[in-house]
Amino acid sequence: MSIFINSKVHLPSSCEKCPFNYADMSAGFCTAASETIDTRTYGRKRHPDCPMVELPSPHGRLIDADRLIEYINKELKGDEYIQRMFRRIVKSKPTIIEAEVSE
Repeated sequence: MSIFINSKVHLPSSCEKCPFNYADMSAGFCTAASETIDTRTYGRKRHPDCPMVELPSPHGRLIDADRLIEYINKELKGDEYIQRMFRRIVKSKPTIIEAEVSE
């Protein structure tokens, strides 16, 4: 799972400066990550698997495009031209936040 940070709040520049980093003499790990991330070797930079993602601002309404396409297919059944047109429009829009794989 990702933690989304508004662009007005700056992402930590390193694991060392992050409030989600737990570090003591023998260990360092990210308490925000769904899987264990060893942060000891990334003290002065961000770990490549950091779960913190900047949410661009301003942004529009965030929707699940895949569910919208499913809805279009269900509600507009029988009108293949309009289905294709709506799917093309939805798929052509930029992704603000990448989909995450659920467990």
